[in-house]
Amino acid sequence: MRLRPIVRSDADAIFHTYAGSARATHFMPFKTHQHVADSLAFAVRCQDCWRSGAAFPWAVIETASGRMLDNVELKLSPPQASIGYIFGDAFWGQGFASEAASAVVAWTIAQPDIYRV
Repeated sequence: MRLRPIVRSDADAIFHTYAGSARATHFMPFKTHQHVADSLAFAVRCQDCWRSGAAFPWAVIETASGRMLDNVELKLSPPQASIGYIFGDAFWGQGFASEAASAVVAWTIAQPDIYRV
């Protein structure tokens, strides 16, 4: 698994992997995306967040296949930070969330202004 910033070209994968799934989005603070255009707007927001430093949303990519599994997002509010994630239900129960969260937490606690994640 590897992490990278979400980009506009991820919109189709975002929609078809998790954001268009009522099951995957059931407990999320956003509505299930109805169209790929909704996921494109989300991808644009992700890029804007990176530029402004408001949040750091990453795509979680399966190394072997190169396919997108989910999104994990970090929000910094020094001295603390919070993370959240969503995976497509096809990837539930396989340890991907633990692996992605561990990588983000490790990066976060290495930041000098962060004391709690």
